[in-house]
Amino acid sequence: MSDLLPSLSQIQTTTVDHLTGLAADFTAEADLIERCFTDAHELMGTVCWQGQAFDAAYARTDSDRATAVGLAEQRRDAAKIAQLGAENMLLARAAALSVVEEGHAAGFEVSEGLSMSAYTPGRPLEQAMRLQAAATALTAELRAQAASMVAIDKDTTTKLAAATAGFGSLRFTEAPLYTRGSPTTNRHNGVQLVDHTWKQGPDQPNAPAGPSAADIQGVTKDLPRGTSPDIKLVQTQQQLENLYKWASQHGTQIPDPYGPQPGTAYMLPDGTRIGMRAAADSTKLPALDIKYPGPNGAYEKVHINAAEGAAPQIPSVRAPVEAAPPAAGEPAPPPAAPRAEPAPVEPPPVRPAPVEPPPPVAPPRVSGGGSGIGGGGGAGIPGLGIGGIHTPVGEVE
Repeated sequence: MSDLLPSLSQIQTTTVDHLTGLAADFTAEADLIERCFTDAHELMGTVCWQGQAFDAAYARTDSDRATAVGLAEQRRDAAKIAQLGAENMLLARAAALSVVEEGHAAGFEVSEGLSMSAYTPGRPLEQAMRLQAAATALTAELRAQAASMVAIDKDTTTKLAAATAGFGSLRFTEAPLYTRGSPTTNRHNGVQLVDHTWKQGPDQPNAPAGPSAADIQGVTKDLPRGTSPDIKLVQTQQQLENLYKWASQHGTQIPDPYGPQPGTAYMLPDGTRIGMRAAADSTKLPALDIKYPGPNGAYEKVHINAAEGAAPQIPSVRAPVEAAPPAAGEPAPPPAAPRAEPAPVEPPPVRPAPVEPPPPVAPPRVSGGGSGIGGGGGAGIPGLGIGGIHTPVGEVE
């Protein structure tokens, strides 16, 4: 439809099939893209595979899924623009035809150029002159409705061109996502630690998990509703940024989530996607887009409206409790003494080996006729176990 006003016949034959068809096509493409990449990622998680190669493959499919979800959301946004344009066009067309019917009911002639005249065949001139003012007023109203149709067509075309500008420029991240322990940078011989780190102390407590889909919905459900059920309202941009910062923690950033348009987005561990656009189409202010997980996951937006919005009730995050510093003027507590090591255990003393009894002593042997001093030899000394002492006879004094 050109900038010139349409003719009466063009208004009567105007259709919006091209817009409703685009909306249906964009929605179907978005569902197909999201389903394919989500199925691929979920299928990867079902394989019996562990190790760095699996971690890298799983991270890759998750990153690709996040990118694809962003592309699907772009198509859903374009579908909404087309659908809204079709609805507005039908409303403007109905309003224009209503003015035409009003002119016909008053007996006015409606031309192709959207002008009405009271000068019709068979009407007295004086009556026609009296009614022409009403005909002129209806002419202005009819042309205003026709101009509205032109403006709606132009606005819808401009928004669709901007929303679809990045459809053909999708690029997946090619750089490695899982670099820890890659073969090219960590190749070595010998023993390799399972987690590439030495254990140097007690286990640290796990960091608190970030908000889930249920946590985010628990905050947005209490916000005032906007122009549709899927739009919630906050009062200020700072409130919007605080909500985005809280909800996106522990998420994986999605590259180029809005194509050529400025904005950031994160994919949370449970599959929730939350993004922040620089400007919403309706408010021209920053806005949040939240897509909850699952094939039928809800889609929600958060806009800024100072008059009707409310502050989101964001749960506080409890920080780790640290020991309070000593009061002014008080000495700092001394460091704890090192734990006393137990004294070494001495081995038991070595017990001496048992003393064996002496061998039995042979009974003394007596030489024949001797007294043990002379003769053939002396008798042995009892108890010493040695033989008798032999002394020559000639040396006895």
